[in-house]
Amino acid sequence: MVDQVQVERIAKRRAVCARLMAVVLLLTGVHDLGALHGWGNLGVNSAMGTIWIVMILGFVLFAGGGLTPNPATRNAIYDESTIEHGRRGFALGFWTTLVVCGGYWIAALGTSIGGVEVARAVVTFSVAAALLRFATLEAKALKE
Repeated sequence: MVDQVQVERIAKRRAVCARLMAVVLLLTGVHDLGALHGWGNLGVNSAMGTIWIVMILGFVLFAGGGLTPNPATRNAIYDESTIEHGRRGFALGFWTTLVVCGGYWIAALGTSIGGVEVARAVVTFSVAAALLRFATLEAKALKE
């Protein structure tokens, strides 16, 4: 038998963690881009990388159901709606990738831009968009 209260608690933690990871990823990405372009310190230091790693581990272990002892509970956490929310999040991440690449292509017409900078921005913004979309859909489903 699956404990629905535990499943909902884990799903809520997953939605909150996904949002927090997206915010930390965006802050880190903006800070890195600012450092590349000499915008100065934007109030975010290198501790963000450590926070990011801790959040990923926490997400996988506690909010993702990685430590749930019961396989039935783990299967209940990843139901059809969660899979659909993940697909919709990935779709937004894909479109964000195209928009960021297009923006860099237009920017590259007037200035020289390195590949590392483009790759970092594409990954940062597309993953953050996918995480935010997933978290928003999960939170909305939990409220209903």
